[in-house]
Amino acid sequence: DDQRSALVHLPASATAAPAPIVLALHGYGGWAAELEQISDLSQSADEHGWIVVYGEGRNRPQEWAYDPGLPSLHADDIAFLRQILKDLAAAGCGDPKRVVVTGISQGGWLSDMAGCEMSDVIIGVVPVAGRGFGWSCKPTRPVAFAAVNGDHAGVRTPASSRPLRVHSLQVCTAE
Repeated sequence: DDQRSALVHLPASATAAPAPIVLALHGYGGWAAELEQISDLSQSADEHGWIVVYGEGRNRPQEWAYDPGLPSLHADDIAFLRQILKDLAAAGCGDPKRVVVTGISQGGWLSDMAGCEMSDVIIGVVPVAGRGFGWSCKPTRPVAFAAVNGDHAGVRTPASSRPLRVHSLQVCTAE
């Protein structure tokens, strides 16, 4: 089944101008509505005027092909994210020049890769509990990066993670 879906949250204070977009990716076994419930991203979107798109993974339990070693599935997930951005831009509600991607756990790993492989459209990446697995990537332009990790997940503690390297940090201001 090639059908993919996403839960789209439009900000309560919609304006005529296209809004910034946050792509939010659930973890392994999660789903879009769950991430919306636990993340508070929709509430922040209402306060700040962003669109949040909670993508759905594939299979049961749901997963993302974050590993570039799985080329066809990984390429499908990247193509799915690109299609979401194209659809929002075509509808006139999303600004394809202001896109940030985030995700938790396996979704965080994919957000990290999407930030690199989609650096032509993504301006920022914020993986949560999913970083530092050593794949190589050469982004086409600098992308802002911030990682969120803790020590209670039981999956990968900060002590077992490799040091993070921030290649660049761009600061955006409202004009």
